[in-house]
Amino acid sequence: MTSTQRFRHVIPLLAALVTAVAVFTGIVAGVNDDDGLKSGQLIFAMVASVLSGGVAFWQVKDQMDKPPQQLPPANGKHLPQVGRLYQLPPDIEDFTGRAQDAAELATLLISREAETAVVVTALSGKGGVGKTSLALHVAHRVRSHFPDGQMYVNLRGAEAQFLDPAEVLGRFLRELGVDAESVPEQLEDRARMYRAQLADRRILLLLDNALNEQQVRPLLPGSATCAVLITSRARLGALSGAHTHALDVMTAEQGLDMLRNIVGKARVAAEPHGAREIVELCGRLPLALRIAGARLASRPTDRLVGFAVRLRDEQHRLDLLKVGDLEVRANFALSYQVCDEELKRAFRLLGMLKTADFSAWALAALADVSLHEAEEMLERLVDAELIEIAGDDRTGIRRYRFHDLLRVFARERLAEEETEATHNAALTRLLEFYIALATNVSVLLEPGGHSEPVPADPELLQAIRRDPREWFLTHETTFLLGVDLAGEAGLWQPAWRLTRALPATSHWPSDWPTWMRIHRIGLDAARRDGNRQGEAEIRCKIGAIHRAQGDYVSAEKQLRMSADIAEEIGDELGVAVALSVLGDTYRYTGRLDEGVRCFQRGLEEFRRRDIPRYVAWALNGLGDLQRGQSKWQESIDCFTECVQIFDDLGDRLEAARSRVRFGIVYRDQCLYGEAERLYLNGLGVIRESGDRRWEARTLRQLGVLWRNVGRNSQAISALDEVQGIFEELVDRRGVAVVLRNKGDAYRRASDYETALGCLEDALARFRDLGDHRWEARSRMSIADTIRHDGRWEEAGAHLKVASDILREIDDRPGQARVLRSFGLFHRGQEQWQKAIDAFQESRTIYESLGDRAWAARTMAEEATVHQAQGDDEAWRDLRERAEMLCRECGASTHNDVALWLTEW
Repeated sequence: MTSTQRFRHVIPLLAALVTAVAVFTGIVAGVNDDDGLKSGQLIFAMVASVLSGGVAFWQVKDQMDKPPQQLPPANGKHLPQVGRLYQLPPDIEDFTGRAQDAAELATLLISREAETAVVVTALSGKGGVGKTSLALHVAHRVRSHFPDGQMYVNLRGAEAQFLDPAEVLGRFLRELGVDAESVPEQLEDRARMYRAQLADRRILLLLDNALNEQQVRPLLPGSATCAVLITSRARLGALSGAHTHALDVMTAEQGLDMLRNIVGKARVAAEPHGAREIVELCGRLPLALRIAGARLASRPTDRLVGFAVRLRDEQHRLDLLKVGDLEVRANFALSYQVCDEELKRAFRLLGMLKTADFSAWALAALADVSLHEAEEMLERLVDAELIEIAGDDRTGIRRYRFHDLLRVFARERLAEEETEATHNAALTRLLEFYIALATNVSVLLEPGGHSEPVPADPELLQAIRRDPREWFLTHETTFLLGVDLAGEAGLWQPAWRLTRALPATSHWPSDWPTWMRIHRIGLDAARRDGNRQGEAEIRCKIGAIHRAQGDYVSAEKQLRMSADIAEEIGDELGVAVALSVLGDTYRYTGRLDEGVRCFQRGLEEFRRRDIPRYVAWALNGLGDLQRGQSKWQESIDCFTECVQIFDDLGDRLEAARSRVRFGIVYRDQCLYGEAERLYLNGLGVIRESGDRRWEARTLRQLGVLWRNVGRNSQAISALDEVQGIFEELVDRRGVAVVLRNKGDAYRRASDYETALGCLEDALARFRDLGDHRWEARSRMSIADTIRHDGRWEEAGAHLKVASDILREIDDRPGQARVLRSFGLFHRGQEQWQKAIDAFQESRTIYESLGDRAWAARTMAEEATVHQAQGDDEAWRDLRERAEMLCRECGASTHNDVALWLTEW
């Protein structure tokens, strides 16, 4: 309360006091001094003074309570006293949720922090989000704080014919008791009279559905004794001094509460999954939920899950969300209709996007406007509550998104108001934009390749150059869904060109099924377009995805077809690329000689064309195959040149990945110190780049190394971390591989129960993935685990299945390993000759492959059979030969040899 206001309350009391004193003094003065003041006269004087003071008090107070006449009326008459106005529509009987929002708004409205400024609270949100319901609930909640009344008006800001503020002021003045003839004509004069009428009154004003700040400003009182609550679809950010409160859709639990209140708790409890699906399909929008609830309440025998199934049909979803005079579509249409034609078109075109969110560049391509114009239109659509700001992505670019039901509405408008030709033209512009971006990001991600950059927006290219890998991973879904859009629209050429332009990152995705589906769309598009080169290139990429998933049979089929098509059309580079990926497939399946031949042919072509990146890639694969053949120096030479090329290209990440693979060469030679150095060197760069997948792969190699040297707790800790990363990336095959590694680490630590749990989990996952090679490996590890418990029948069954698989896929190293496991199996049952035969057959394969390290292991294990039989001479001879082989392979100390030949 101001000092002026406090003084106005004191004036009647002062008047009463002065009058009482004056009357009392007058009476006393008229009494004869000689006689003195008798008791009766004294009582009379006191009563008279009190009565006179009381009359004076009420007369002065009555005059001061009359409103000030700051603006003379047009006809010269005095303005009447304002009466109490209770204009609020009824509160919502089943109002639910929004408790925190309601409390915050109520607190703001009744706060008296400002002594001179009126309290103004602006509540904004999209159509149907429940602004009016919340505002009415809050207004009823605080009505006792505004004893002089609550005034309400629907400003119809979302409609084409919104109310003029002058018209609203005229209505308010008449309701406040001003004679119609006394209401001024001009808006400014009406506003002055309106403020005068509300001065010193405690009135709550609810301005519902405001259009903008211009419509609201003249309606604001001037007195701090009043409060104003505004609802609007627009954010009234320019309303000076207003508290803004943005209302979003409900939470899932609030939505369920609302549904329970409408259809009944028992019904929701009986079908919780159906109820939750209804809430999500309604986008947690209160209006949609109220309509859905009302429809269900009127049909008590209908099942909630049945209604949810009907809501799944996006084409007819808005048709279902209509009951009585409530309709989601009509509500959205109000926001849409007040937009200008340019903004309506932008809204419609955005409806064709499938991505969860999008940037201004997408709209720029769709609408064929500049980036600046697209940004401006998107901000205006946000102000209109037709789209939302999703925030900035990891590369700092602002993203926008639709509410689910508004996306459906946008697509309806697109189908109704745009021709097929216009639709396809906009989509083609968008796809060409995506193709240019994908091409440029591929060039940046793969320096030294054969792709060339293409013209694109300089500002966008600058954003990509800051971190090409992060940029692509952030926008990966956008490109994949772009192919989807092109396929649905029958735009075959853009569909396969975009698929082909995607970076060669088949080892990055966590969502393998989506990548495969998108590439199959691209393949179908290339075939429909009759482009054989496009078909060959996409088949090669599909083969790489199959290989990464462990489906080596399908991989070989696609890669062979790719190479054949490329050879048929004379594309020697295409042949070399397909054969190199095929060589990688053979590397995984243990067909080492065939893999070497494939990579050697590819390497020859890449050197001839002087494509350094592809040369390094081929050297990487060839070096790993030669490692598998125990051709240590050849492998070291390949990896040394490979790493040097990537270093020269400035590709630190690919160089780090190659160093990790290089480390395996030293690990297999028992040179664990050099292997660990390479792993840790690569891990530092990989972690710096944020490449979580290769971080996990590198840690896995470290875990295997530590397991091999007997540092079991350290190995298990690292492998636990690896499993967590692969689970985070939803890399099913990665999780399966590390579970098998963990099982072997626990087996090495003699914790057979835990080992068996990990190995059986891994086996189930590999079988589900269809990865037969790793299924066989897991079965061998399981057999080696359970033989310690004497479960010979089960162990033998696992080894038999593993052997059959490895023979079928012609995995020679795998066949050697399963024979070694058979040797251990037979030795454990004292089947001495069978054990010797198995060990010798295993060693023969290892020697044919040039893998002397594993040959030494099997020799040492065969020696133990002779020792068990008491043949010390044969035992010592085989043991000495095994130790000599280890030294020839690089084991320099006695401890190195002992570690190499340790059996577990």
